[in-house]
Amino acid sequence: MSFALRTLALLSLAQPAAASTLHTIFSFGGAPKLGSAPVGQIVGDSAGHLYGITNDSTAGGGAVYKLSPPAAGSTWTGTALYQFVVGRVGVIPSPGLAGNPGRFFAATDANSYGENYGCGSVFSLSLANAATATPISRLNTAPGSGCYPDGPVNVAANGEVFAIAGNGGSAEGGFGAIMRFRPPGAGRPHWSQQTIYSFTGKADGFYPQQPMLLSASGALYGTALASSNGEAYPTPLFRLAPPAPGQKTWNFSLIYQFPASECADGVGQLIEGPPGTIIGPCSDNLGSGGDQPGNIFTLTIPASSNAPWTRKVLWTFTGGADGGHPQTAVTLDAAGNVYGTTSQGNGTIFRLTPPAPGQTAWTETTLWNFSGSDGSMPSSPLLLTGAGTLIGTTYRGGQGDAGTVFELTP
Repeated sequence: MSFALRTLALLSLAQPAAASTLHTIFSFGGAPKLGSAPVGQIVGDSAGHLYGITNDSTAGGGAVYKLSPPAAGSTWTGTALYQFVVGRVGVIPSPGLAGNPGRFFAATDANSYGENYGCGSVFSLSLANAATATPISRLNTAPGSGCYPDGPVNVAANGEVFAIAGNGGSAEGGFGAIMRFRPPGAGRPHWSQQTIYSFTGKADGFYPQQPMLLSASGALYGTALASSNGEAYPTPLFRLAPPAPGQKTWNFSLIYQFPASECADGVGQLIEGPPGTIIGPCSDNLGSGGDQPGNIFTLTIPASSNAPWTRKVLWTFTGGADGGHPQTAVTLDAAGNVYGTTSQGNGTIFRLTPPAPGQTAWTETTLWNFSGSDGSMPSSPLLLTGAGTLIGTTYRGGQGDAGTVFELTP
């Protein structure tokens, strides 16, 4: 099927904006201590509190915030749990929190401003009594470690923390690295750091810039900006599997390479889909008419280790009513629906509905079009609540154009 005919077929399954309602939970323009420009993964707790990171604050380097749900007849309230300033765990926080409200983990891109800004740090934030931030590692002090970690970091069930860095590593050229941090334990009074993979800048890629997926099997999945694979420079998608029993080396494998026609400007954060699949967004791809507004895809793990992974596009965005340029990780519900956001214009919130029995095409429904006053530039994966609502952030818009936290009822 030609690109034009395929686009027409997809358009026929695009639905107009549904009768959804959006409520702005919080606008950062009225709370300068909490910062502005919220980014990355947000976390909720059982009491309904929300936690996240802003990129900019009155202290200069961003903040970790807590939003508390309203009592009867009141509004949400915000608290600055921690502000990023020089001399603590670093400044310019990487997007998003990981862990749980008892103890969060995150990263910063720099240790200070100016000429000697360092490589950043990975740190923990304890909320017991007063919020206390403690560096796990200041990356500029560890030989061979990565530089400029991208968040959110990954936290394993055994307490280990994994981070991907856009520069550094032990390979000549400093093309990036994946690091493992082990908590204190028997014979280890402090956190230990290990570089478990250094990118070479060849077929494995260079300058990884997206957070990783830590799968249920313990394997890490992620992408790099591009790879030196001939002249095409495709985007590589890798898997880094834990060492086999009795071994110490993590096992790196290149599982897919995206040509520009499938993804031109980098793959977004991946999630695990139905068993044997991973799902991700691609913000841009190249078509016969030039730049195209991206897609949502799945990759299926092959039954045999020698067989290739299979890619399938769930939805190709048109840049029209369905929006375009998805950048944040998608969210799944129990029925298999896929929820996400796009960044074109002020941005949209969408739902992809699985094919009906006997059909193959997914259906796209635009749930919300942001206007600017209610938010602009969605900037976090959507958090699906037990009530079936979706909570997320916008980088801009709202009061003072400082960003918002919203709740959408589909």
